[in-house]
Amino acid sequence: MSLINCSECGNEVSDLAQSCPKCGAPIAKSFVTDVDDLAKDTVSTDDRGHGRLKTAAATVYVLQLLPFFFNILPFIGAIIFTNINISDSKNTWLESHFEYHKKTNKVALIIMGVLVFLIFILLAKEGGGLGLIFFVPYFILPWLIYRSIRGGIYLYKNKEIGEYNVEVSYLDDDIQKSAVISVTDINSAGERFSSQYPNISANDILNLKKI
Repeated sequence: MSLINCSECGNEVSDLAQSCPKCGAPIAKSFVTDVDDLAKDTVSTDDRGHGRLKTAAATVYVLQLLPFFFNILPFIGAIIFTNINISDSKNTWLESHFEYHKKTNKVALIIMGVLVFLIFILLAKEGGGLGLIFFVPYFILPWLIYRSIRGGIYLYKNKEIGEYNVEVSYLDDDIQKSAVISVTDINSAGERFSSQYPNISANDILNLKKI
């Protein structure tokens, strides 16, 4: 438990309280108020809804792993799922995941294209070897496995790709306090903090530290 300031009257209240005892305003619960709470709450402060899009993003991660068992067909499905859902993900936290899918698919297609080209050169010089094309998808598996596991971990934690936590130390009525916010760029941490703590001046921010 820790003390926070009521967003309406500024009165110090427990972060476990439902409302301010002085003015009756509800106490916001959407952000982490203490570094010790980080282990209990790793979800970003943004609204993490969009269940259908999250399911679609998870489906793409799974499909990108299945070429190990089913060759090229699941990867084609991953491309289709990405293209169908990427426009709906705009301006949501899942947009970074679909852009991540897009890059993963693009690099994989380039690698496969180069390999097929080299196989046809081999065919032209040596003859035979057409069956090697069947194994081309397996050469992109290390790339797909790495990208799918990395992205899947962020998705499981309801985070954007590359999102991490920053501890913000600040002064509130000459009392040093700290809070944890989630960002994808340390340079935007101050702006994100100010949007969540509008009663704290930028001049009162003492330190930003990635954790």
